[in-house]
This record gives sequence, C-alpha cells and structure tokens, in this order.
Amino acid sequence: MEIRCDGCLKVYQIADDKFPASGTALVKCPSCGRKITVERGGEARSGRDFYENKEMPLGLEFFEPGARTAILYCQDPDAVDQLARSVKDLGFEVRQVAGEAELKARMRYHLYDLIVVYQKGHNPDEELLKIIDSINHIPIDERRRIFVVLIHFAGNRVDTLQAFSTGVDLTLNPLDIVRLEEILPYAMERRQLAYKTFFECLDRVVEEL
Repeated sequence: MEIRCDGCLKVYQIADDKFPASGTALVKCPSCGRKITVERGGEARSGRDFYENKEMPLGLEFFEPGARTAILYCQDPDAVDQLARSVKDLGFEVRQVAGEAELKARMRYHLYDLIVVYQKGHNPDEELLKIIDSINHIPIDERRRIFVVLIHFAGNRVDTLQAFSTGVDLTLNPLDIVRLEEILPYAMERRQLAYKTFFECLDRVVEEL
C-alpha cells in the first residue's frame, strides 16, 4: 500500500499485512513525525483532508524547521498592523487571511501553531463566524495543537467559560493587544500543560501501531 504524508509530502510503500483487515490505523511519518490516518481498502489520508478547498488553491509554502507560525484574520484597518506586529514580535511568522476559504486553503498544507481572529464592532461578521465554525470542525488531535485567540470588545482573558463557549482558547479585549507579549506565552504554556498527558498517550498509541 502506498501512503503519503501531507506534512512533508514523502511517499512510503508499506505491506498490506501491516494494517488491520478493516477500519483505520495511525502511522507516524518517519521523516516529520506527523500522524497519517490509513483507511483499510482506501487511500491514506490525514486530517488535511478536512481542509480540501477547490475554490482558492494555494501553492505549498515551506517554513524553516521549528518555525512558529500564525494565521491572522482582522478586518479592522486601525488594528491589523498593530496586531500583526505584536504577533511577529512574539516570534511567529504571520500569514493574514481574508476569510474562511483562504484559512482552509492554508491549513490544508500546514498546521499553524496560532490563529488570531479579531472581531470588529460588537457583532461578528459572517466570515469570522465561518472561521470559528471551521476551527471547531478540525480533527481533535490537530485542534489541540492549535491555540486560537478571539479578540473582541467584550473579551475577558480570565473568563475561561467565555472562551469555551465560543470555541476558542482565549478571549481578549482590543486593549490587551499591547500586552500580548506578556499574556499569550503564559496562556499557551498553561494550555500545553493541560494537554500534555493527552499527547503523550496519543504518541504512545501511534508508536505501538
């Protein structure tokens, strides 16, 4: 059976008898470590299949190994430059998107570490709602590797229930942007510790397959 890693695009030939007769199996890519889901009787796939987007094709973009990457959605011209600069100052390579279609296209080829969405005004625009909905449909093992921040006027970084109810990891007020260097690393570290056991168990399962 031929399988392809959607992380580094390497192709492997694996004997059919290495997989169960039916169902799915997880394989760890020897090159980049990404999890590949193999469906018995079908083609190999990964969580990237969720991001298939034919409306807005984007070329592959390669980042340096170990690079921290972020996606930014912000339709407020008064805030976008400051927000992008603050995220870059934290050491992230930032890619701005115009809406859900572009976000899906970018996520098709790369699992970003951080997604920041900015709500202009008191009510979310249609594209922002679509982006949040798409994020909530990302496969769970990948979603937990992405830190999602929603910035809006009612945002409260200490209100974890507010973040949970909106499907993000952290809600901030626009005034918090100037303190992003202080707030974001702490919040991301706490979340990483919360899922430490989950990922250790997942890696152990993959290694045993």
